[in-house]
Amino acid sequence: MTKALALPLVTLCLAWACSALADDRPNILWITSEDNGQYLGCFGDPVARTPNLDRLAKSGTRFTHCFSNAAVCAPARQTLISGMYATSIGGQHMRSTVTYPDGVHYFPKHLRDAGYYTTNNSKTDYNGGPRDSRAAMKAAWDESSNKAHWRTRPDGKPFFAVFNIGDSHESRLFPNRWKNRKLKTDPARVKLPAYLPDLPELRRDLARYYDCLETMDARVGQILTQLKNDGLTDNTIVFYFADHGGSMPRGKSFTYDSGTNVPLVVYIPDKWKRWRPTDPGKPSDRLVGFVDFAATVMTLAGLEPPNYMQGRAFLGDKSATPRDYVHTFRGRRGERYDIVRGVRSKRFLYLRNYTPHLPVLQHNGYMFGIPGYNAWLTAYQNGKCSPQQARWFEPKSAEELYDTRNDPDNVRNLANDPAFVDVLAQHRAENDRHIMAIRDSVFYAEGLTGRKFDAYQSDKTYPLKSLLALANDVSAATPDKLDTFKQAMRSKNACERYWGVMGCVVLGKRAADARADLQARLKDDEPLIQIQAARALVGLGDTDAAVPTVRRLLKHRNEIIQLRAALVVDECHLLTAAPDLASPLKQVGGAYGKRVVDWALRATR
Repeated sequence: MTKALALPLVTLCLAWACSALADDRPNILWITSEDNGQYLGCFGDPVARTPNLDRLAKSGTRFTHCFSNAAVCAPARQTLISGMYATSIGGQHMRSTVTYPDGVHYFPKHLRDAGYYTTNNSKTDYNGGPRDSRAAMKAAWDESSNKAHWRTRPDGKPFFAVFNIGDSHESRLFPNRWKNRKLKTDPARVKLPAYLPDLPELRRDLARYYDCLETMDARVGQILTQLKNDGLTDNTIVFYFADHGGSMPRGKSFTYDSGTNVPLVVYIPDKWKRWRPTDPGKPSDRLVGFVDFAATVMTLAGLEPPNYMQGRAFLGDKSATPRDYVHTFRGRRGERYDIVRGVRSKRFLYLRNYTPHLPVLQHNGYMFGIPGYNAWLTAYQNGKCSPQQARWFEPKSAEELYDTRNDPDNVRNLANDPAFVDVLAQHRAENDRHIMAIRDSVFYAEGLTGRKFDAYQSDKTYPLKSLLALANDVSAATPDKLDTFKQAMRSKNACERYWGVMGCVVLGKRAADARADLQARLKDDEPLIQIQAARALVGLGDTDAAVPTVRRLLKHRNEIIQLRAALVVDECHLLTAAPDLASPLKQVGGAYGKRVVDWALRATR
């Protein structure tokens, strides 16, 4: 009898405690927009028409140094939803659908467990997740749909609500989206960055983009009006941010500021004004990365972020020491690989290119649906670009360093300037430190057997220290490193063999003394290593030796291996030397592989 009476009493007490706690906790609203940098009035853009965000900024704080750790959506969202660098989980590649380590959750689960009502309207695109992804979604969200809203919560519950706005997505610049729309922005008024040639197509794209941003801003206004009409403005912390840089060429996907520096505005009501980083309407230059967002929201909700989270809270009573650096990354975007790691301090941007033989601007079948990309490529092919505008279509330097204060468009590489040797060394060392600290999966190439989280944690399967040294040698490959690459190609470890071969790919004809080692790698246990060895042999002029391997692997059952083989055909122009490759090339499967096939076959039509 006593126990039977005690249970309702305990339940009543818990309910009262949760209610009291809810009254002391803020609602938290995330409004995200897709594919836009700081093309907003409140960030100083004179062409932008963004009155709703401008008003929000007047009552909140503009973070001028907020960066998406990834420059493309799925890896960026993976970092946001997990509170971990996607690179540490293996998710640096677009749509790689990696499995999280046990115990790592979509972070709204922690809020929901603590009594928050959580809604997502409605994009996920998390690039993978816990082993049981369906259960993980149910644990994270009370509702995730295009109807999800804080208005469906039970009385007395604080909420965490996410709204995603797609009106500024790069697809909105595709011509079929503009058949029945008249431009409002005058193309003559827009200002093109220094890396873009002044072409009518690019001006028209940018004008269309400003129109899209106006539509996006109107949607933000609708959400904020709903908040106000519900009487919740004084009890809700509002975040507005974009998921990565803008839709214009060399924006989204690229690790320059144009692809990673995003607008962030945070409004904190008077009730919690002690958490305000600045007075209303003022900017903050604190360095913030997407990896910090989960920890920040949990801190504002009065929760302790779990130990696995790698971010730092930048708001709240327990906000962390400000960062000195933000770390950015690039892997595969769609069908094209470009392995880049970035270090951003307040003034400088440092990039380490681990595939320097590839140009920044490779053809991507999706983003080249925007007219300006094609116009820029045509101008380059016709010799109508300045050196600053042409260099993005050519092989890269091993390292890039930009003074963002004096060169906001990131066009003057200072990596070889003696005046910046110390700055370069500091940022290079920070890149190496970070890779080791989070056990970045960068050197476990996509397509190698056993690529998963557990493997990254083992020095037996993933000897990170030696791989980092080897990959740095590959990045700045010189002939005196050839013996290092040959030795690596003979390693029992597949990652080391892969990067040994890549050293020869980067050296090109200067790797002639490694011919025998490369021919041996054509019989490697790993198909991916076979492919890259074939590519290196093509670079030595040994096309006849390479073609049989490429032909065979175009038919491989694994789509990533097929894609990699197709990339060799395209990037090495193998159809000219071996036109019979067209037949197996046409059989390549997967959406990404087919894009490469279409582009490679264009000259044969």
